[in-house]
Amino acid sequence: MTNYFAYLQNQAANNFLSYPGGLGDWYDIGPNPPGYSQNTPISLTADAYFCQDAQILAQVATEIGNAGDAARFSLLATNIGIAFNNAYYSTTNGYYATGSQTAHAIVSGSGQFQQPSFRHGAVGWQHLLSGLNRR
Repeated sequence: MTNYFAYLQNQAANNFLSYPGGLGDWYDIGPNPPGYSQNTPISLTADAYFCQDAQILAQVATEIGNAGDAARFSLLATNIGIAFNNAYYSTTNGYYATGSQTAHAIVSGSGQFQQPSFRHGAVGWQHLLSGLNRR
């Protein structure tokens, strides 16, 4: 696990894993047939799971008693989360990326990035639910 995470770190710049060749939301329902991400930035899913990977590695390191790795991965998860918020969260609109269902579901389901206005102002939840209700 740590070797794969090290590979991801080598692909990252400033704790941001810009991964344009990724899958993104590969079954995005939009104006075109499903198959390629249409409403969600392709790199958003990779960046979200990059952060979650660091969190998981911190938890595993804690469980096996490796305090040094636990602290290192925890700090990385925090820094990756900050980079994620800086890249995808719009303070103007109060939602993540384009406001797509995938962007909001990943953020809402994980709780790892959420900006206070998204979390407490419910703007993001309202946006997600309105998108679901339109379908």
